[in-house]
Amino acid sequence: MDPPPLIPVEYYRYILIGLGVYFLWINIILIVTLITLSIAAFYGTRYYLKRNKPKIDVKGKAIFITGCDTGFGFDLALLTNDQGFIVFAGCLKPDGSGAKNLQSRSSDRIQIVPLDVTSDDSVANALQCVTDACQSRKLELWGVVNNAGINYVGPIELNSLQQIDRVCDINLFGTVRVTKAFLSLLRQSQGRVINISSERGVIFRALSAAYCMSKAGMETFSDSLRLEMARFGIKVSIVEPGHYGQCTAIVAKNLIDHNKKTLHEEFESSPEGVKYTYCKYDIDSIFASADFSPEYKGPRSSHENTLPVINCIANCLIDPLPRERYIVGGTRGWYDPRTICSILKPILPDKYMDMVINYYF
Repeated sequence: MDPPPLIPVEYYRYILIGLGVYFLWINIILIVTLITLSIAAFYGTRYYLKRNKPKIDVKGKAIFITGCDTGFGFDLALLTNDQGFIVFAGCLKPDGSGAKNLQSRSSDRIQIVPLDVTSDDSVANALQCVTDACQSRKLELWGVVNNAGINYVGPIELNSLQQIDRVCDINLFGTVRVTKAFLSLLRQSQGRVINISSERGVIFRALSAAYCMSKAGMETFSDSLRLEMARFGIKVSIVEPGHYGQCTAIVAKNLIDHNKKTLHEEFESSPEGVKYTYCKYDIDSIFASADFSPEYKGPRSSHENTLPVINCIANCLIDPLPRERYIVGGTRGWYDPRTICSILKPILPDKYMDMVINYYF
């Protein structure tokens, strides 16, 4: 009879499992180290190149900004005017208070351009106006900032297709319409396109389907455009603001009242089954939340001014190496859960992402 082995056979199996786990962790550590070093090398190189490249000289350069009646567009027109750019400010209401206020507070470097981004004729007229002004004043169009947009909230069942189409026509197709029209001028200057998206173009929330659709579409359009325009030297950047509704027109009382009125009309014309599911109280409660109440001043309310966003856009216009995407947090609290969620979205599984979004929003 053979003597028993000095080490039982079962022990060899445990040893092999232990060695496998050991080498697995070694590989994981090596991969994480390589990724960390690669990221550090990328940003280190980027920082070095930026430090050794001067900022873009704005002399003789013009920019075109859409949606300058209020909000980001209005404030950005004033800021870029102070930078020294010639600013063509696209306004839906050129005779409105926003356009008049803009002209009264600015130098002669700002020119108001009538613009309805949903109209092909209006965009064509704006292009002709900018082209003629650039030729007569010997300017080059350096940048186009697509900022015009509207918000709309409500349950999907109470969103008419006409209302969804209106939101997408302004936020998404308006951006496409303006960009396509002005690309010929940007090719001459090898300038840049900056599209103002939103954190809701990355994370998708209940009651914001129309808005999220339009901004997600803008994200994919911008990414495709960036790849196509690279060979022409045109830079394309996306800016994703967090919560800035209370310092822009997004939660202006007249717009919220219009949104609420439209939802009530959709409710009244809905089938009985939908009416039974959604009551008027549900609709009114939507606009009582922190995101849509102009009077709310708590930690979840929006940033008190637009400076972080417009400073980001202004720097992007003169940065020799602009980033592809900028996430700009906005809140009165210590952090903006919206921008944090947009960063976590590619990492967390959808099941956990839904839990986080439902908890915060």
